[in-house]
Amino acid sequence: MNVPKPTRSTSAVTTIPTTTDTTTDTTTDTTTDTTTDTAPTRTVPDQPAPVQAAPVQPTPITPTPITPTPTPTSRPTPTRPTQAAPTTPTTPPPAARTPAPSTPAVRAPTTQLRGLWVDAFGPGMKTPEQVDQLVADASRLRVNVLFAQVVKRGDCYCEVDALPRTADPDVPGGFDPLADLIEKAHAANIQVHAWIVPLAVVNVPDLPAPPQPDHVFNTHGPDATGEDAWLMRRQNGETLSGNDYYLDPGHPAVADHVVEEIAEIARKYAVDGIQLDRMRYPDPSGGGQDWGYNETAVARYQAETGTTGVPAPSDVRWTTWRRDRVTDLVRRVRDAVKAERPAAWVSVATITYGPGPRDLAAFRQTRTYAEVLQDWPSWLRTGAVDLIVTMNYKRDATQGAWFDGWNRFALSVRGAGRVAAGTALYLNSVEASVGQARRSVAAGLDGWVGYSYRTPDDRAEANPTGAPGTRADLFDRLTAPDGPLTGTPVWGTPGGNERATSSR
Repeated sequence: MNVPKPTRSTSAVTTIPTTTDTTTDTTTDTTTDTTTDTAPTRTVPDQPAPVQAAPVQPTPITPTPITPTPTPTSRPTPTRPTQAAPTTPTTPPPAARTPAPSTPAVRAPTTQLRGLWVDAFGPGMKTPEQVDQLVADASRLRVNVLFAQVVKRGDCYCEVDALPRTADPDVPGGFDPLADLIEKAHAANIQVHAWIVPLAVVNVPDLPAPPQPDHVFNTHGPDATGEDAWLMRRQNGETLSGNDYYLDPGHPAVADHVVEEIAEIARKYAVDGIQLDRMRYPDPSGGGQDWGYNETAVARYQAETGTTGVPAPSDVRWTTWRRDRVTDLVRRVRDAVKAERPAAWVSVATITYGPGPRDLAAFRQTRTYAEVLQDWPSWLRTGAVDLIVTMNYKRDATQGAWFDGWNRFALSVRGAGRVAAGTALYLNSVEASVGQARRSVAAGLDGWVGYSYRTPDDRAEANPTGAPGTRADLFDRLTAPDGPLTGTPVWGTPGGNERATSSR
């Protein structure tokens, strides 16, 4: 599931990092990325881009299965000593006590997702040395999946034809971050899922000019006309949402482009999964969703429905049509990835604005469904995805009940799919994040993912030099004998995974 998921969608009132988005939830969920790339906001897992260099072809690497560490089935309880009778008893001696029955030890799960989002807004995977440190840290936490932000702003921390290489000055020329991470992570029995933001392509306060001539914003941006214009528009004609420019999924060429870029990454790199972020429409300015008015998208809607005129934001048929475009694109991506790598995971980092709904009927009244047009329960039900990682970004001190509510709802709609809780490390203290991880696995979800590796607590943005020490403290507490993430569970393939076992 870019911040400064995420701009990644978050649920915080303040911007961060969307998770996975930095729009606000009036009290906490932030999804629209309103910060610039110099100070990312998740989704900014919406969350986390590229000097032209000679392509480096990665060598496909087959991940080695993660072998779970055997754990004892029980811990013997010491037998209490029997009291000895007095030498000259005046009353009958007490009967010997029966030893207390052995109490089963807390069992570490054998199948469970343990992940970290690694955003591209700061150190993480931009140099060989950073990748070395990342893998070492992930091993310390016994992480089995790294969600690495490969496509951040219409460009790639990799070498593919469908996208320009990142112009990030921190990435050395000739260095392929994705290839290096896959090689080193697989050697440590850690999966790599390519985290991709396909629709939000630019984040700047003023009209940008990405340096790559072939960047989609330069070829299909504000200066393009007719069907070559791919940017999403608001009903009033605006194209800038906060600091973000989006591509419109209702434009057929946009959908084709998204599918092509993701299929190429899956084909050229030995990724264990693909995660989509910000697969949605931007936050609207009012009650109705007023984005999605790209001229080609509107013409397509009119042709498919036989309607005339420009539909109003509140038009139910128009809203449903736009929501279906997001769902259809998710399905197309899944089919394309499975065609290249049948055993790869396909997941989406999803929005959880506000309090958790009680049921599906209540979900359809949430901002997630009604405003940004994500119907992720249906993606689980129909098999459009293998895994949902909720961007359950809540400040535990004030929104702990919301956090627990979304976990309960996600579990209730899981069906045959998998659901994991994505938590906002950047919004909470270490202690609170440990508590959220504990409640997530205790609720019966299939795992936990932290946002983010770069921001291990709520002080990391202001004090990045303290992040390594905080990260070590967090990881040690999470994996302590009495912590929520004990043992060394595996996370295999979608078809081979058994349901995550209980922590007890």
